[in-house]
Amino acid sequence: MLAGVTAAVRAEGERRRRQWAANYKRRFDEAGVDFMLVLTLGGKPALRSNQSYPVRRNNQLANSLSFPMVSFPIGYADGLPISAEFKGPRFSEPLLTQAMIDYQARHPEHHRARPADPEPRSASLLRRRAAEVDDPTLSNDPLVHEVVVA
Repeated sequence: MLAGVTAAVRAEGERRRRQWAANYKRRFDEAGVDFMLVLTLGGKPALRSNQSYPVRRNNQLANSLSFPMVSFPIGYADGLPISAEFKGPRFSEPLLTQAMIDYQARHPEHHRARPADPEPRSASLLRRRAAEVDDPTLSNDPLVHEVVVA
């Protein structure tokens, strides 16, 4: 028994997970689908300062089914980078990787793009501090003095 879960319960859970994966694989085959394309996040990305993440990550299903997936950048939304994932049944890694390579070859603007370099916070903070000091040469802060002298 591990953490209160008996061997019988664990075996039943594994049996159900394998059946669930087999059902998905069968549906893929019946529909003639090799793999799926989904957004990594199911909504607008949250800012780091926001501690709550109401959007659901779309990799949970693939993880529970042991399906491979590959994630790659596809652009920006409201200045924040977004990515998509190719997911497929077990052992479809070569197909997923080749599809991602083909996508990036046709859309180089997405995986080569990067946002403008931000001004370091410390530089803007130093300028603000230097402006706030009445006589910066009297400051004990060596960084403020460095900004004033330079």
